[in-house]
Amino acid sequence: QGRVVTVEELEKHSTPEDLWIAVEGKVYDMTKYHKIHPGFGGPGIIVKNAGMDASAGFRKAKHSPKAKAIQVCAVARAGFPP
Repeated sequence: QGRVVTVEELEKHSTPEDLWIAVEGKVYDMTKYHKIHPGFGGPGIIVKNAGMDASAGFRKAKHSPKAKAIQVCAVARAGFPP
């Protein structure tokens, strides 16, 4: 991911129709995925974190190895610390 996303750009993607989150320094386009999020909180937990750094919540949720493997699908690097 050569592209770098600023906090200001991340904040612009904060609706269910255009939903990005940052986790551990990587930015993810969750627009389609959030609708099928199977874990605790379902789609709503991702919508709640739209346009923000969700690193703390992601770590706290103790995701499975499979969920952590999805992290290779990042669309950019965050230009701010997690």
